[in-house]
Amino acid sequence: MKVAEILGVIGGLITLIVGAVVAAGTAVPTYTLVDLAGSAGLVGVVVGILTIIFAVLAGKNKGIWALWLIFSLIGLAVGVGVIIGPLLALIGSLWALKGTSKK
Repeated sequence: MKVAEILGVIGGLITLIVGAVVAAGTAVPTYTLVDLAGSAGLVGVVVGILTIIFAVLAGKNKGIWALWLIFSLIGLAVGVGVIIGPLLALIGSLWALKGTSKK
């Protein structure tokens, strides 16, 4: 694995784990801001899984870095993954972009 892929997988794992913990901690349905935290947790799980998939596929497909970049930005916007997870994924996707521009 290349450095960009490793950063993407680590960032995706952090986002996935934190999203799952947030979603599990807010499993009791209420009509307050806790519902928003649960939704953010579920978004974190989905973004984490997709980030891991895109990071693994980045070596096989040259254009997948764009989807990887978009989903890492979504993770940053939602704010799950303690920001470090989506930030690592963003750095990995930009690193992959830099690697494809040389070829």
